Amino acid sequence: MDSVISLDHIGSADEYRAGGKACNCARLKQAGFPVPEGLVVSATATAAELAVLSTHPWFDTFGADALFAVRSSGIGEDGIEQSFAGIHETYLNVGRAGIASAVAACRASARSVQALAYRRANGISTDTIQIGVLVHRMVQPSAAGVAFTLDPVTGTTSEVVINSSWGVGEKLVSGQVDPDEFHVRKDDGRVVSSVIGEKTEAAGPSGASLTPSQLRELSALAVAIERHYGTPQDIEWCHDGRQFWIVQARPVTTGRARAVETEWTRANLVEVLPDLVSPQALTAIATATTPARPFISRAEPIRFVSLLLPACQGLTVIVPTMPACSLPWIEQ
Repeated sequence: MDSVISLDHIGSADEYRAGGKACNCARLKQAGFPVPEGLVVSATATAAELAVLSTHPWFDTFGADALFAVRSSGIGEDGIEQSFAGIHETYLNVGRAGIASAVAACRASARSVQALAYRRANGISTDTIQIGVLVHRMVQPSAAGVAFTLDPVTGTTSEVVINSSWGVGEKLVSGQVDPDEFHVRKDDGRVVSSVIGEKTEAAGPSGASLTPSQLRELSALAVAIERHYGTPQDIEWCHDGRQFWIVQARPVTTGRARAVETEWTRANLVEVLPDLVSPQALTAIATATTPARPFISRAEPIRFVSLLLPACQGLTVIVPTMPACSLPWIEQ
């Protein structure tokens, strides 16, 4: 079956038929990262090949009772621009006999209502849709979740943000559980903040789902993956009670550091700073605005006065007939 390939033999040239998720997992596995064994059913696989998929020799390397995770791997999925996160189907704990039907369902999900809506919303053609499918050896996790190598909310790049809960990660990704959230410093593995989610009895124990040592280990693994790709990563992981496994990695598509936007004010100083101002702040403001006074008194055309005095870093004064100061500097 030329259209059914082991992760060990998938290369970058196969992305057009294997899909983003499968190629990313193959790249990580081949680089030595802990990725479960996997088989890729390419987008070019025929109906005849799907019908006999469960007879592939790869399945013979596992026991008769082995279970598998069957995951969609869309062409163009898990890229920098679009992630398709949660759009295509995933099936867990699938027995060998059910592999073919699970693969067929994953392929069909590429044309689901939500998949077509996502494509249209992102300006992606719906004329030709192809999707590969990744079949993983199923990891039975004690905990699972996602790790971001930058803060998806603030864009901070000095910390790894980890969301975690008991059991499989699909419940967390789909929003069915309230996860634990940890912020771990990249440089020394120190946990700088933690919020323990409210877990239901079905989700598992009420305590933290990862220990401090596990958080350090996972953070280091996430940083290594980021370094391997050279860009911030959104990583899906699981822990089977013995070690961490990486089941997906893709570029972060949200939360990138935003350019600082300058706000300007022409308000009276008393209006901007209505409360009692410290002598130090008054001195800094006076030092900053003094160079602009000659331009104001002469009512000269607009000028930009960049003030680089030690006390005035970041302040710019625009001088038409009335001064305007950059508000973020005052707010500091």
